[in-house]
Amino acid sequence: MSNFSLINKENIKNSNFVLDEKESHHVVSVLRLKENDQLTLTDGQGTIYKAILNEAHKKAVKGKILNKEFIKHERNYKVHLALPLIKNSRFKIALEKSVELGVDELTPIRFDKSVKSSINHDKLLSSIHSACKQSMRAYFPRLNKIKNFTEWYDDQSVNIVCLINSDKTIIEQIDIIKNSNYKFNNPNE
Repeated sequence: MSNFSLINKENIKNSNFVLDEKESHHVVSVLRLKENDQLTLTDGQGTIYKAILNEAHKKAVKGKILNKEFIKHERNYKVHLALPLIKNSRFKIALEKSVELGVDELTPIRFDKSVKSSINHDKLLSSIHSACKQSMRAYFPRLNKIKNFTEWYDDQSVNIVCLINSDKTIIEQIDIIKNSNYKFNNPNE
């Protein structure tokens, strides 16, 4: 397990930091870090901080920033994933795995026959933050409000859509997929 945690930039002053109660509890109770242990922090906006703990209490962990590094996005495109509203446990797993794989933006999609009609936005943000810590991501993906499928498409992103067609295998549809990608990347042709 990595010593990776989240911090709000507002909680850093003059190279000193204080973690909020939730992160402090995680650092002390889960990671079991103590005074003088090192910790890696991220603000979710691309900055990674190397730090050392001065005080380690469940309600407030305090320490000193040793150095910081800005991590530049390696891709010149954004991946925007639509997740259909499915049962909570499956939706949470799909959300966590997509975050760990590097999705930049997530939009829950409501269909006519969706099992659910709403989500708990705060719980999903918490799951995103946990997945970011697990995968040591410097950037938090954006979580949008629920949309219908037709509202979801974003012409500034790589939009991922899964089409299940039981008549043909993925190999048999590869030409269709390649032509779709070619049309997306060359809209004037």
